[in-house]
Amino acid sequence: IDMNGTFDYSLRLFLTEEEILEHKETIRKLGLFPVKAWTNMHMTVSEEIKHKHMENFKIVKLSDEAALKDWVDIYLETEENTGLDYDDFNLIFNNPQFALYTGYYDGLPVATSMSFAAQNYLGLYLIAVKREFRKKGLGREVTLYPMIESYQKNIKDCVLHATKAGSRLYEKI
Repeated sequence: IDMNGTFDYSLRLFLTEEEILEHKETIRKLGLFPVKAWTNMHMTVSEEIKHKHMENFKIVKLSDEAALKDWVDIYLETEENTGLDYDDFNLIFNNPQFALYTGYYDGLPVATSMSFAAQNYLGLYLIAVKREFRKKGLGREVTLYPMIESYQKNIKDCVLHATKAGSRLYEKI
């Protein structure tokens, strides 16, 4: 993201884990965060993408810092240690171009996703489902929710950033 708020999807910094730890404060100040071996997939969102109604699953866009704690707890429990912590996610949460979503299954917070909207693109990141709640379609729903929301705002190009483990889900979508 440059000083004008323009997002450049081509920017990549390749750092070792040691370099990430050594330069964590600078990385944070720049509004960047480390990721491990992500694959990028481009999609054009259409009106054909629809949610499946699931009575016991509800997705909520985060609106306060109390909800952020649930989101961070889920993400940190489900992902490899990326070096990100609560302070990193708090910076993201307070940036209006980002939106964070929590999926609640029977009232329990079990899934996360995050989107970044800039110009006519949507970036999707950090999609995670607690292990014991996988294979129920929750990952699909928490992925589609920000896509449908942005389609309603006339954003139709989406780039999904996925680990190798999540790429199968995105290919199905």
